[in-house]
Amino acid sequence: MGIDPNEIKLTGTLNGDVILQGEVGLPVDGIFKVVSFLSGELAVRGEFLKPRDIILTGAIKGDQNAGLGTYVGDYGMLGQIEFTLVE
Repeated sequence: MGIDPNEIKLTGTLNGDVILQGEVGLPVDGIFKVVSFLSGELAVRGEFLKPRDIILTGAIKGDQNAGLGTYVGDYGMLGQIEFTLVE
């Protein structure tokens, strides 16, 4: 049994405050088309996808640029991604 992307919930926070919630799902055109497009665009620039690279696509309704601070994307069983925006 694998992971169903349509069952993965995302909670996004900024400095601990929830700023978005939603479900992840699959890209409309399919994941292979997305990865193919991205790797082609990177190759034009002389860059390439490497093992352990993370590809995030799409958007979830909500404030996606709420300012400076520490953002956390919690993808449940898949883990978290954290980054900090500073001036």
